[in-house]
Amino acid sequence: MAIALPDGRQLKVRPEPRDKVNSPEASSNHDTHHDLNDKTGVASNSPRSSPSSMTPSSLITAIHTLFTTLPSLPLSNPIWTLLEHVYRLPNPPPPRVRDPFRPMRIICVGFPRTGTESLAQALSHLGYSHVYHGWDIVYDPSDLCYSPGWVRLARKKFYPVPGDHSQSQPVIMRTDFEEFLGHCQAVTDAPASVFAAELIAAYPEAKVVLNMRRDEDKWQESLVKTIIRANESWGFWIAGWLDRECFWAWHVYERFLWPSLFRCVGGYGELGRVVRGGGGMWVWRDHCNMIRGLVPPDRLLEWYIEDGWGPLCQFLGKEIPDMSFPHANAAAGGWKAREEQCNKRWVERAFINLLFLILVGGLNSLVLFAWWWWWW
Repeated sequence: MAIALPDGRQLKVRPEPRDKVNSPEASSNHDTHHDLNDKTGVASNSPRSSPSSMTPSSLITAIHTLFTTLPSLPLSNPIWTLLEHVYRLPNPPPPRVRDPFRPMRIICVGFPRTGTESLAQALSHLGYSHVYHGWDIVYDPSDLCYSPGWVRLARKKFYPVPGDHSQSQPVIMRTDFEEFLGHCQAVTDAPASVFAAELIAAYPEAKVVLNMRRDEDKWQESLVKTIIRANESWGFWIAGWLDRECFWAWHVYERFLWPSLFRCVGGYGELGRVVRGGGGMWVWRDHCNMIRGLVPPDRLLEWYIEDGWGPLCQFLGKEIPDMSFPHANAAAGGWKAREEQCNKRWVERAFINLLFLILVGGLNSLVLFAWWWWWW
């Protein structure tokens, strides 16, 4: 092959043999390089890029890494505080103020799926003014605004900051609870079981009900069908990033309260593994023993959902109502209806928000493409 020079001469270049293979050193100065993928061993023919450049594939990889590692980040990580600020709810409500004629009377510290909603309805029938249940946080719009406060209390208990309080002073005090429970005479379900020790100390005048189920296997089965199923739902998890209310409902329960109650701090999926593996029963028994050690016998009632009105009314000094004991929130009935309400309220709204984001992103892409086509 001959190459023409400026003075008219020709420079002969000796062609390389057809069977000669360039060494890596010889090809290192080319704009493209041929290397082997570390995992697959397949040759790639990609242009060299500077470390600071961001290609679409690397951006997708970064996003995938973020959303796969985010569920396992410790809840004490500042990233969660940043996300809570991004998804903050508007108009934080004022602290609740207790009526001195309506003190806290009953704290029901049983685990979820031990008749907590049935017990709440029973206490309402007995005349107690507003029985606070875990559903209040999720389904009452006025209570959902208090969910950042419950997250704050969960952080104080399970992720305390060193030096944030003295050894002689409790981490969570009565004034902390009054901000959310000042309108209640009884509390059950999530807040009561998660903060059982703190509530018992904060309200020494209140009676304590340790609600349980006799059949532990059925209790675990019910737990898996409801709380674990919700905790492992990718649909609700994704909806939590697309709807502000859904973010907080998921955040307060599925990241903080339920995992903390069952001592699961390993991130997404650990709660289900612990409960299915029998660890949930161990935590439940340990919780019951803790309650027995904290509360004097005259202030404590160990009550099973199968017991009905009798022992409960005798303990509270109430007459037995002329009605059957409530049975609410069964896994196949009440819980399923709650899930359908969640789908209608949050998942559908999250889907609409997703379509809006796709529309806005598509329009922006068209504008950028038109700008690129015009100028380049």
